[in-house]
Amino acid sequence: MNHWGSNGTVGSGTYLQCREESNVNRIVHSPDDLVHQFLERCADAFPGREALFHKGRWHTFAELDSQANEIGRWLLDAGLAKGDRVAILSESRPEWSVAFFGIVSCAGVTVPMDAKLSDAEIEFIVNDSEAKC
Repeated sequence: MNHWGSNGTVGSGTYLQCREESNVNRIVHSPDDLVHQFLERCADAFPGREALFHKGRWHTFAELDSQANEIGRWLLDAGLAKGDRVAILSESRPEWSVAFFGIVSCAGVTVPMDAKLSDAEIEFIVNDSEAKC
């Protein structure tokens, strides 16, 4: 089970299981790692390995990391500053993970919202969180 520290670090017992045929490998990280560094290290160690399965398709660590980096660069180019909040409104899908890792990679703060929220709930969360985008 993953445990994410409240300060944006990966807890000391955190590991990611990487599927490769019948073998399962484990990668363990320091409690000082930032959340996005966890994905980066997995992408470096296991670039072609399957990381996420959604609607009949596997997504590799390298794909997720590359896409997250693109989002992070786009946010920085758009003027996102450290600590700025970015809302994510989505159902559960790979793009949610990509957006999350992209936001935290450039020191942004995620404001996750479920796609099933009402318009009034979304408006309240966005205003209350002071999300920049």
